Parts: sequence; C-alpha cells; structure tokens
Amino acid sequence: MEAMQDQLLTVTAQLHQMATRIDHLEAEVEHLRGSHEVKQLAKEAASTECIDQRGQPIDNTLPQTDRTSTLLKQVFGLSHNIGGMQSMLTMDNLRNDLRQWNLAASPETHASIAQSIRHKYVRNCSLLVSDMSGFTRITKEEGICHFLMLVKQMQAMCIPLMESFGGTLVKVEADNLFVIFPSPHLAVLASMHCQASARKYNQERRRNDQLHLSMSVVHGDLFLIPGVDLFGGVVPMGFELGEDVADMDETLVTEEVVSVCKQQAVIDGLVVFEQAEPFVHGGKNVGVYRAVPVLERILPSVTSCSMPVLNPQINSEEPAEYVALMDERMHHPSKAAQIDAQLKKRFTERSTVLVIDLHFDDPKSLGNEEADLLLLDSIVRLKSEAARLCEKHCGQPVASMQTRASPCIFALFSASAAAFSAAVDFAAICCASDKGITSYGRCSPSLGLAVGDVLNLGFCNAFGDPINVAFKLGEDVAEPRQLLVHEDVIADIDAHAKRHGQPLSVWDLQPAFTQVSGVTLSYKLLTLSVDDPQLKQRSSEIVSANTESAMNTVEMFPKKKEQKKREGIKLVRLVTGGLDRKSRRSSEEEKSPTRNSFFGRLAWRNSRRSNESPMHIRPS
Repeated sequence: MEAMQDQLLTVTAQLHQMATRIDHLEAEVEHLRGSHEVKQLAKEAASTECIDQRGQPIDNTLPQTDRTSTLLKQVFGLSHNIGGMQSMLTMDNLRNDLRQWNLAASPETHASIAQSIRHKYVRNCSLLVSDMSGFTRITKEEGICHFLMLVKQMQAMCIPLMESFGGTLVKVEADNLFVIFPSPHLAVLASMHCQASARKYNQERRRNDQLHLSMSVVHGDLFLIPGVDLFGGVVPMGFELGEDVADMDETLVTEEVVSVCKQQAVIDGLVVFEQAEPFVHGGKNVGVYRAVPVLERILPSVTSCSMPVLNPQINSEEPAEYVALMDERMHHPSKAAQIDAQLKKRFTERSTVLVIDLHFDDPKSLGNEEADLLLLDSIVRLKSEAARLCEKHCGQPVASMQTRASPCIFALFSASAAAFSAAVDFAAICCASDKGITSYGRCSPSLGLAVGDVLNLGFCNAFGDPINVAFKLGEDVAEPRQLLVHEDVIADIDAHAKRHGQPLSVWDLQPAFTQVSGVTLSYKLLTLSVDDPQLKQRSSEIVSANTESAMNTVEMFPKKKEQKKREGIKLVRLVTGGLDRKSRRSSEEEKSPTRNSFFGRLAWRNSRRSNESPMHIRPS
C-alpha cells in the first residue's frame, strides 16, 4: 500500500510537469498559427497543384501534427489513471477500517475503532452544491453531446473559482458539483462569483449555449470520504436545496450560514440575504435565505472555458479519447456535428440500464450512536454483492456510482433478459436471511429497468435517455420492494426470447404508467414480497450456489496456484525463446525512467500492442 502511494505521488508530480508543458506548447502553437509566415506558406500550398507519377492530382495538404492535442491525450490519460488509483486507495482504506471495526474482539475495542473512524472521516465544514438548468430542453433540441460540452465549460469556469476561495471538489454527479469549504462566507463568496461569471459568459450567446446555475450552501457535520463521496449530516439538505428548491441563477443558504456570514466583515457590503420561503426537511421547517450579490462589488472573473478541466476526480470518470473530442468541440464549434458523430460512433451502444436504490426497513441502529457506520458498512457490502451478480449476468456496474458510498447501484447490460434476471436475483438476495438483513436493517430495494442507446464512456460513466428513465423509475417512482420494467425492456425481452430466454413468464407483472417531469412512462410493476415462494426459492438457489462455489475455490486453490505457476514458466520460455528476460531489454529501455515506473510500464506495454508512442496511456 505504501509503495503504491509513493508511486501515486511520483505520478502526480509528473502530471504537474506535463501540465506546465501544455501551457508552453499552447502559447507556441497559437503564436505559430497567427504568424504571417505560416499563413503565407499555407496560402501558397493551397494554390499549388501537385501530381503523382501517373499525372493524377494528389492532395497536397500535409498532415498537421498537433503536439498540443497529443500531449493533452497523454495528460488526461494520466489524470484518468491517477483519479482511479486515488478512489481505489481511499475505498480500500475505508473497507479496511470497517473490517477492523466489525472484527473487534471486545466492546471497548469496537467503540475505540468507531471513534477513530469518525475522527478520520467526520468533518464540520460548509458544503456548496451546484446544479445546471435546462438539461431536458437542451438535450431535446441540441443532443446529449452538446449538453455534456456545456457541463465541461461549466466545470472549467467554476472549479478554479471555487478553489481560489479555498474550496475542495469532492465529487461530480452529471452536472452537479459537490464542493466543501472551511467557512460558510467563503462558500457564499465563491457562489456569488460563479453566478457573476456565468452572467458575463452568457452575454451575446444563444439560449442553448448559456450556463445557468442553481446553488445552495449549508454548514454542519458530514461524513467525508476524501475525493470519493460525502453523505449524512447536512448533505441531503444541501442537495435538495440546490437540486430541487433553488431556481435558475439563484443561490439559497440556510439560517446558520447567514448568521455566520454576518459576523464576517469581509462579506459585508458584497452580499445581501433575503428571506425566502422555508422548506420542510426531515419533518422540520428549515429557514432559507436567498443570497443576492451587490453587482457593482462582485466583479465577474471568467476563466478560460475553452479547455476541459484537468482534475483526477473528474477525469477518472471519462476516457482520454472522450476528453480530447470534447476539447476539439469546445475549440471548433463549427465542427460540432462532425465531432458529435465521432462521439456517438465511438461510445454509443444499445444497453439495458439497471438502477437499484437501497432502502432499509426497521433499522436496528435507531438510537444507536454508530448508526452512520452501520449504514455505511451495509451499503458497501450490498454494492459488492450487486456487482458480483451483475458480472454473473454479463453486466457491468458503472464506476462513477459503484466507487461511491451512496446507496445507489447503476449497471449496464447487453441483454434485457440478463438485466431482469440480475434485478430479480438482487431482490432475492435481499430476502435471504444471511445477506438481506444487514447490520443496519433489512434491505428493501427499489429497482428500475430501461433500454436504449447509451453514451457509454468505458463503464467509467454513462449518459442518455434510458439512464434518465431508469433513474426516474428506480429512484422517484418505485416504492421499496418494487421492480419497474419499462415497456421497451418488455418488448426487447420478447423480441430476443429465442436467443436470451424469457424470464418474464414466471412472474406476475402488472401494467402501469405515471407522469414524471411532464413525460408519461409506461411500465410493468413487479412487487417483490419477502414471503413470495418464488423469490425464496431463488434466494436459496443463489445462497447454495455461492456456498458450493466457495468450497470449490478453497479445494482447488492449491492446485490452481501450482498449475498457474507451471503455465507461467512455460509461457515465459515460449515468449523469450529460453533467453533471460533482462538480457532482451535494450540499454535505452533499461535506462529509461518511464520504462521503470508503474505508468511507464503500462504505457510501454500499450505501445508494444498498438505501435503507439511509449508515453501514450490507454484509459482503462
């Protein structure tokens, strides 16, 4: 673990060096593009007709090697890997802490570990939640790629501003930003400057190219997993204020935030707080104020929005190729249609989307001081079980949701029948006595299924209408212990019944429909009762299959280990031709620092496979 962290620090330093090189190269390229000599040579080359040996005209345009674009791919690929490693290390540390807490030998040790975990992860800070307006309209009129480009421009404008006020980005969810600040007045000032910058950015831009933000600022305790997720405490209130309550171009703050800000002289005369209508959260009325900037005092500071933001947490959820195409789209608006076609050709595929929202009945932790740890432990365990079931049915959880501690699971499948079977299997697991009843209480999931064309970014993240429909069905419409299957999924299962089977025939699906955000959704509903004999039988089959698989693994592990060792020796001899591996390396490879580093070896391996530059890193 320590060696891996040392490698991470080394690669982070390399990333900063490459970012500096990008700045120099960008300045150099812009200078060359604007120089009179280059323009004159380009004009002469365009007016000159070249012919080949057969007398036929040939294309005389030389391929323009854009060093900046190549370096951008390398840097964003490196940032992608750094972000993935950071999330993996953080979650591994959290799982290890929870494992020690669960295995504590005595109540005193148990309480001591719980206290150390809280000391490590619980923070008292201010949370700013930002949301973009106009998703439905812009996506319908311009397409999903255009809105994703607007998200990139919003991130490039807002994140540097927030960081300049001491903000730390924790996570990004679609067009939402979750940023923490050490003090409420810094979060409010950051919000005001972001709103002012957005107003300046929107000047003389058409409606569908504008950025409109809804923001909220809350202050209090929360459970922070650095660079991965945050939950509990004031997080649900902040998210609801920013996502659902705040209007376009509006920032809402709580009464506690206002009281702290009024004690800060630095904010006096810059922001005026107007009382808004209170909203109900957790059965209580919460006082809410509208933060209004004094426009002549809040000066907009629009940073460059022409390049995607370089941030490992964001870049870990997007392949470098996707970022490069987005960068090109931001620099060349006239090529938008052509680049959108490339994005769709490269990343769009037909998938069935499964969304599972976790609920818990009669929590055992009511009144328990360790309720947050019990909930977190239950979520981590159930998400691991869901990932195993998805992979068993040839599905893949999406990393942007799977690597977080939020009680939601999001997976993609190539076959609708497999997605339905995985959903039923997870519901059956939640009915099993040894898995469904967690340390926090019995899990009663709500599930949604939809199908269609999805922009799949290598299972790091995904976007599209089917994903929105699945989230609406699974999170907003379905009650606990309900599976809602969209009518397109039903039709897809029926159309491919001969190839993928027909799992619907044994279940009692009831037709239903609902309206969400003005859209009518037709679906079939399956109620997942704990006492359902079919669900109990399926649960017993899964549990027995897991037990048998575990026993076979224990029994065959020594044999497999010895067999793999022999096969590995044979493979090395076959590839090397009996020569020692070290003797085959050239002196340049042996002396190269990138060849000997972790990411250098990864890049070298990829270059051997695809004849690319050794510094090119393929995103995982």
